Amino acid sequence: MRCGFLFLCLLSSSHLPAADAGESYRSDIERWRKEKEQKHFSDLRLMTVGRLELRESKHSLGKALTNDLVLPVGPPALGTIELRGKTAEVLLQPGLTGTYNNQTTTRAILPVTQATAPSNPLWVGSVGLAVRERNGQTRLTLFDKDAEFVRARKALRWIPVQEQ
Repeated sequence: MRCGFLFLCLLSSSHLPAADAGESYRSDIERWRKEKEQKHFSDLRLMTVGRLELRESKHSLGKALTNDLVLPVGPPALGTIELRGKTAEVLLQPGLTGTYNNQTTTRAILPVTQATAPSNPLWVGSVGLAVRERNGQTRLTLFDKDAEFVRARKALRWIPVQEQ
């Protein structure tokens, strides 16, 4: 009987949290929340500002109404885009540079990806361009890092951390 009681005491004391375990738990939760919020506000789906149908030909693109494809964001004249089969060549206006696959460029060949595949946009300032196919239609998808939702960036609300 005495051994059983001693065994239960030892067993229960071995599961007591360390003095700073609560603080470690709290900091782990806070770190996870910050990572989640960062990922949430960098989600391209939340930056999508438009989709324009592309046809097999060369199109001028930019915010000015004189372009073949009028963009809701970006410079008045961004450049041209030419769809050929399963690729689209983007040639930027002189003086503009973009970033594609972490490389600075003035010209990019964008693959036509399926709508369910992750996007890899060509970024020109805050404007991103990707070409996607869905239901047999090829579309230029536009992203904006300065979209209203991203600029507002209201912090996510969390319930208080509950100790374990």
